Amino acid sequence: ETSSDGKEWRFRLRAGVRFHDGTPLNAQAVHFCLMRLLDPTHPYAVRGAMGVARAIFGDEREENGAFVKDVRTPDPQTVVFVLSRPDFGLLRRLARLETAVLSPTAIQTASSEGGTTIVGTGPMRIKSIRDGFSLVLERNEVYWGGLAEIKELEFRGVPDPNERERALREGLCEMGQRFSPARLKELEEAKELQLWRGEAMHGCVLWLNTRMAPLDQAGVRQALALALNRRGCVDMVLKGYAVPAGQFFPPAIGDASTSPVLPLARDVARSRELLAQAGFADGFTLKLLIPREERVWNPGSAEVGQWVANELTEVRIQVIQELLPSEAMRERIASGDFQAALWGLSSSSGEIADYLAQAARWSPKGTLDPQIQQALAPYLAKLRETREPLERCQVVDGIEEMLSDFMPWVPLFYAQQVLVVRRQLENVVLNPLGLHHLWTWRWQ
Repeated sequence: ETSSDGKEWRFRLRAGVRFHDGTPLNAQAVHFCLMRLLDPTHPYAVRGAMGVARAIFGDEREENGAFVKDVRTPDPQTVVFVLSRPDFGLLRRLARLETAVLSPTAIQTASSEGGTTIVGTGPMRIKSIRDGFSLVLERNEVYWGGLAEIKELEFRGVPDPNERERALREGLCEMGQRFSPARLKELEEAKELQLWRGEAMHGCVLWLNTRMAPLDQAGVRQALALALNRRGCVDMVLKGYAVPAGQFFPPAIGDASTSPVLPLARDVARSRELLAQAGFADGFTLKLLIPREERVWNPGSAEVGQWVANELTEVRIQVIQELLPSEAMRERIASGDFQAALWGLSSSSGEIADYLAQAARWSPKGTLDPQIQQALAPYLAKLRETREPLERCQVVDGIEEMLSDFMPWVPLFYAQQVLVVRRQLENVVLNPLGLHHLWTWRWQ
């Protein structure tokens, strides 16, 4: 329940629920887990928790940043959040993995005995863990919501895609993922397999250093966006396992716009016109960083970088490609030591503001261009204060239009989730955040 001014959020807990170790799930347990994030002096504080807490509950280092004043427990089954200002994105953020309510007993025991803290209340419970190799779940026989369809489930780490494919084809496992687009096309034809596809929160973008000439000119950045055939990239490079980006935010985000602000096909003539107006009729040289590895936001890997380079030659831009490990790229981007990069953005909560916060984090020197930040501020304030879905969508439409004018980055595509499963597996429903409801799956 929320108060009319949006400053008080009251959660009533289901009675009689217990964690897998028998500890009661009550308001004190919820408070314990939240304080591990909010209070760096908490005896069981999560390592690096302040970064997570700032992303969810606001940054105390910014003016009007932190907005959670208090977390109260008026009775054993009630938790109340008291806010300094309304923020209707809070509910989605509370559903992030980092805020999972775990057994306080398990947390306290694990810290002294080296055990696991992953003890929740859900329909599956941990049976065993082998770090880096295997995680086995078993059915929670006393789950309040009914028994899971699957009695036992094992997740196994198999880095080699050839081995993953062999295991699937030979029936050594029922599900696999993280295959290249070309290999997925082949697996689609296997009679014993099926592909389950779903939306995701990951965007692959052409990340631009707006502080480095000539990318400090909005017209040049817009010219780059117009020179790229997004639909062609999805069809040819990604074999259809992505959505071309007509907007700045993934369609899977609930408030995202459905009206494209970017053309899916390229407009070479307009791109050249904008470059000429900026003084680059003969083009220029662009240095592009590309990750060596396939990423969840870019299953096409270096092929996408090559596609960008090929497309930009049509507007007389010569691309110099530099392949780097992802960690090295991360350091270069964070320090501003780059001109352009093939990079990824995502929202771990399904909230527009979190997608933008990640963009700000990866901008050179740690912030977006001050002019862009200033333009964004009133939209973000309005989004925090707006409860109605239709009104929130209208605010996001305004953000899309503003970003298309500034073009701080160029959206390319939104990668899909793809699971390859044996045909006997049923009831596979994919969650956009990757939090799939495994307990509903059935094996024929």
